Amino acid sequence: MEESLLRGPDELTVQAGFITAPTGEPVLFAAPTWCGDPEAGTRVLQQLTELGEPLLGELGLGRRPGSPA
Repeated sequence: MEESLLRGPDELTVQAGFITAPTGEPVLFAAPTWCGDPEAGTRVLQQLTELGEPLLGELGLGRRPGSPA
């Protein structure tokens, strides 16, 4: 995880913290944002999905209105 988060490329930002699950157990959340080449971002974000079994996971490509497709 350290390699992915602390030593990742400058284009990667990950907000992370602990929240309480509905079961009352603490769980880690990670909200990655990639600001760079989409193909490179797909490879980097794939590394995050391999860290463990997510309780809920969703990664997708978002674009700002008016940005090139």
